[in-house]
Amino acid sequence: MNEAINRRARRITLRVLGTNTRAQAIYLAHGFRIEGRLVGQFLLDDRYVDDVLMALEICPSDEQSDQD
Repeated sequence: MNEAINRRARRITLRVLGTNTRAQAIYLAHGFRIEGRLVGQFLLDDRYVDDVLMALEICPSDEQSDQD
């Protein structure tokens, strides 16, 4: 995350498989939130799996604009 802050990023986004609930729990515990879900995005082992979109706000947009 330090690299993202150094580059003045406002957010970090990621995608995780809907079946990977352990990873989702770790990301949620570190402040990420679920922003969306692409239902049935991937076919894995003959079943469709959701793609979960997650994000972490590093710097609120109003705070970032104050620094510009």
